[in-house]
Amino acid sequence: NPLFYFHVPGKDIHTLCEVTGKPGLNIEMRDDISVTAGPLTHDGNSDYAMKLNGTKGYSVSNVYPVCQMDTGDYTAAGWVRFDKIQKQIIWSNRVLGNAATAEEREKGAYYRVLWLTEEGRLEHTAYFPEKDAASRKVKPVSSSVSLEPNKWYFVAVTHALKKPKLLYINGELAAQSAESQAVLLEKYSDLSFGQPFEGLAPGL
Repeated sequence: NPLFYFHVPGKDIHTLCEVTGKPGLNIEMRDDISVTAGPLTHDGNSDYAMKLNGTKGYSVSNVYPVCQMDTGDYTAAGWVRFDKIQKQIIWSNRVLGNAATAEEREKGAYYRVLWLTEEGRLEHTAYFPEKDAASRKVKPVSSSVSLEPNKWYFVAVTHALKKPKLLYINGELAAQSAESQAVLLEKYSDLSFGQPFEGLAPGL
């Protein structure tokens, strides 16, 4: 159960680019990022979190699972808090195709997206932006619980071979796919926060 934490000195979130310690990890930071109180406390002291104040999104490039299982199993998880409930992308993993050439793999790329609906429900879906609007979302799962503004939530999505996709909110199962994952999961190449997708939702 490995976890990948980003630690930054003090409250300067822009030092994130310098402290990851992973060669080839390119992080694009924007000026409209600030620091806010985080969800956890330790010995009476609060931690800190990034506050994304813009609308263009934030991206981390060349990201792969810290521990790549033989089956490709992985979990994407994180703390989130919304100033207000509205449609928005939370994160997206860009998935490369399995074709032989780089050009074919690029053409076959799609996304695994976690987003918030206008009703405040979390939905995770495979998303193909190149398809027509009716076919872009594939096998979505949606929580029945609506989230509230100004409240921290720990959300996680687990992908595993021969098991359904599982969506958790604060450690409780909130949704799962009707079918199990039939084939090995692919690696993903980019992790984005709040990046907008046409036909799905705006950015954070």
